[in-house]
Amino acid sequence: MPALDSASRLRSLLPSLKTQVHFQIIEAGIRKRALSQAEQPVYFPYADVLSVGLLYNKTETNRHLTYRDLDELALDTDTAIDAAVSNLEAFSKEKFRLVQSGFYTSPWKDNFDGARLLLTDLFKELEVEGDIVALTPAADALFVTGSRDADGLKLLTVLSAAVMRGANPLAALPLVLRNNLWQPFLPEPENEAFFEIYRYRLTVLQHHYEQQSRLLAETDQLALLKDRQGGTSANFIYTPPLFIEEDQRTGSCYSKTSVLEGSPASIPTAEVVEFYRKDRSGEKQCVARAPFHLLQEELGNKLKPDNYFKPERWFLSEFPDSQELSALGTMAAGKPPGRWFQAPANQLSELSRRFGIKIPDTAELADSLEVNPDSIVQVLRLPGTVSQLQERQYATGMSAIICPELAPDKQLLRLEKVDACSSRTVFFARSKHQGMAVLKLLKRENYDTMAIRNAFIKQSRELSALEERFGLSLPEKTSIFGSLQQNQNYLRQDFRLTAAWPDLLDFYQAQLMGDHLQVLVPGPKAASNLWDASLRNLQSRFSRQGQAERQDNQAEIFLINESRGLAVSVTLAETPDPAMLSTFEDVRANLSTQARRPQELSFSLTRKILPVQP
Repeated sequence: MPALDSASRLRSLLPSLKTQVHFQIIEAGIRKRALSQAEQPVYFPYADVLSVGLLYNKTETNRHLTYRDLDELALDTDTAIDAAVSNLEAFSKEKFRLVQSGFYTSPWKDNFDGARLLLTDLFKELEVEGDIVALTPAADALFVTGSRDADGLKLLTVLSAAVMRGANPLAALPLVLRNNLWQPFLPEPENEAFFEIYRYRLTVLQHHYEQQSRLLAETDQLALLKDRQGGTSANFIYTPPLFIEEDQRTGSCYSKTSVLEGSPASIPTAEVVEFYRKDRSGEKQCVARAPFHLLQEELGNKLKPDNYFKPERWFLSEFPDSQELSALGTMAAGKPPGRWFQAPANQLSELSRRFGIKIPDTAELADSLEVNPDSIVQVLRLPGTVSQLQERQYATGMSAIICPELAPDKQLLRLEKVDACSSRTVFFARSKHQGMAVLKLLKRENYDTMAIRNAFIKQSRELSALEERFGLSLPEKTSIFGSLQQNQNYLRQDFRLTAAWPDLLDFYQAQLMGDHLQVLVPGPKAASNLWDASLRNLQSRFSRQGQAERQDNQAEIFLINESRGLAVSVTLAETPDPAMLSTFEDVRANLSTQARRPQELSFSLTRKILPVQP
């Protein structure tokens, strides 16, 4: 350690978030080299499978603190931890970056993002649906959403799974913040994201158990287990892996492990455990198959938890005898019975779950479900006028897209819900059936979006300051155009960006989503009949009067969320086909090749300055 005074050393301490098995592997290496116990790393269990160590963070060295280091500093563990957390808090003043409404990513990207789970106050002002849920799949990645936000939880899983496939994943599991403590999180089976989260959990648990098995194989596993299990006369302890299986009946996944007669076993916590015995020919035969809770009930002291490991392992000292095998039984293939999924009451309920919106009981299927590689489409018939359907809020939380070209009596209403990894669109339109309206549902999955790519970048300091002022993220490589304009009522800043305008539109729809979001799609300025009086008033409150730099043949799209006092305007380099705007066929499906190409775009952010509450 460099010859620095104690105060300087304390200022260099930082917490380091790792998995518990990571520190156990370091401990095993020290024991294998017969080094002193004083060389062991200082760490403590924190949340679920995670532990926190202390890092001496200097340019010339970056390593975990040991108990010898603490002795040199004349510190106890608690004081060192408090100092490390205070140091981390001192350079964690930035706010989380918004990816989409109710979903945030860490702005720091400095390999201490995960350690900021220790700073629970950072999360308290985030606007999410339900409780705060966080996942840190790597040291420089931290994603946050709400416990009841199915779209956010799916995105949490998609992004973290991508990080897990990269180098040096942290292999953390989702955590929920309750009573200022991080606790393991799994949504209710009714949540649309349940199966995605559950599969992700199993994949990460499988990774942890592989690490544990490798640790036991490379160290003196008998001594390691005897210390905690009271000794055994066996020369070998079997450490079976965790398998992920598919239930052919339900399509759901579950975890499984197996035990072979002949030696004690250290088994992972799995939903199903299979017991095998070799017959006279040497072939393995399954003699029992049971859910894990039944093992705990029937095997008594033969099965003991091993709390040294996280996730937990169980030490099985003896293979079950005949009576115990009979009690365990041979459960049918597949996932154990339980409350894993609430089956839809009917086809409309299944469609509601699949599309993530409420479909009224009065709807009738107008066509069969159309499943394409990139989209799923369902058309239904509904009684009532467009205005009545809008008032009933069958698609709550979606934005209303208005087309001013159409007369009020011919107005079409399109409701759209966009997020960073999918787009659910609802079209209300006139039907050829008298007295009926058509509800067309479209669900698209797209994981290569501007918002997702933006979730992984570290924003420049200048753009980061503007993101904090407006409460909206800015795309990577955005250029600031002109100076920040401010009066007593509004802030406004213009920007330039090379991108396809539909991508930029999706990027900000995802962030502005919520109550009262309106997307105004006027045609070019040359067509003077596009704006009625109310729309002109709405525009004037959020954008500058007389935009001289905009040409007459250019169109602008406005995204306005009045309840949040935010607006985004995007100037199109060329005017979209008027027929596309007036018919409201799927805009993105009908875009010209030119519109899909990146081009120089102008856009602006406007924020209403809300009065300070006394």
